[in-house]
Amino acid sequence: MNVDNNNQQKPMGILIWGETKLNGELSPVVFQLVSHARSLSAKLGGCWISVIIAGENIDIEKYRAELAQYGANELIVMDDKILGVYNTNNYTISVLQYIKAFPKEIFLIGATRQGRDLAPRISSELCAGLTADCTGLEINTDGKLAATRPTFGGELMATILSKTYPQMATVRPNVFEAIKIEPVSEVVLTHFLPKITEPSLKKVLQSIEINMDSDAIENAKIILVGGKGLKDKENFDKLYKLAGLLNAKVGATRKAVDAGLAPQSVQIGQTGKTVSPDLYIAFGVSGAVQHCVGISGAKNIIAVNIDPNSPIVKVADKTIIADAVSVLDEWLSLF
Repeated sequence: MNVDNNNQQKPMGILIWGETKLNGELSPVVFQLVSHARSLSAKLGGCWISVIIAGENIDIEKYRAELAQYGANELIVMDDKILGVYNTNNYTISVLQYIKAFPKEIFLIGATRQGRDLAPRISSELCAGLTADCTGLEINTDGKLAATRPTFGGELMATILSKTYPQMATVRPNVFEAIKIEPVSEVVLTHFLPKITEPSLKKVLQSIEINMDSDAIENAKIILVGGKGLKDKENFDKLYKLAGLLNAKVGATRKAVDAGLAPQSVQIGQTGKTVSPDLYIAFGVSGAVQHCVGISGAKNIIAVNIDPNSPIVKVADKTIIADAVSVLDEWLSLF
């Protein structure tokens, strides 16, 4: 399945992987990518934004209506019983067949569990570059996709250009905002039926949906975050109590997780979750680059820290210079 990507004619259009959940809902990152793709498209002369979806008995009109609200131009549907449940092998072959038949300039995939599984397999088969876990996407002066991601353990941000097509990138959920617009007049529908022969066919024996409450932190409106400055698990328990009173979710820095103060499932930052809440309150968080990567989309940041020179103070909208535990106790006393 390998193809020679050298010296090929530049294709046109932006393709986005339309990841769906087991309940048939589109993953929120799809709408985020479509929204941001509008600005990329404008710098590429207004090229089409296409979303490709795989599955069985796909609710086409529902997806067309949803995608129209964010500015997609085309919905590509791969509807087949062998695609009813996500399967790495079958999905990779199917997407590859479409891209080879209809080459695109840019291919964007959400950096979800599924996206991180699918993207490298496709890029490998296409002999195409892949910039993974991106936190920024722009079109440079040469009309190339400039994909930005953390590197050197989050100490630096690297902007990477691809020499091959499609220019591929996986993008962290919640890095971009999903912004609705006046719905486009019509989302063009394209059917594509992949051909997977029996020797290549793989079957899913059982699919189990796991309800992970920690995933809710990615969509929370209010997040209270504890850093190593909270000192012990007892103070983290106070943070959970305050979160319950404020209808908020609790997050943690990597240092807090490494110290055993909180589980890895609520870690925020380069090696954890990326969030974009309306309100983000950091208690005893230093604000290292690795952590700030995960909160770039937060609308309002309040930092509670005893050190006025800590990095979190520089990115915060409001700052309380005080001991984080003392402030936490005082706020709890108000209820």
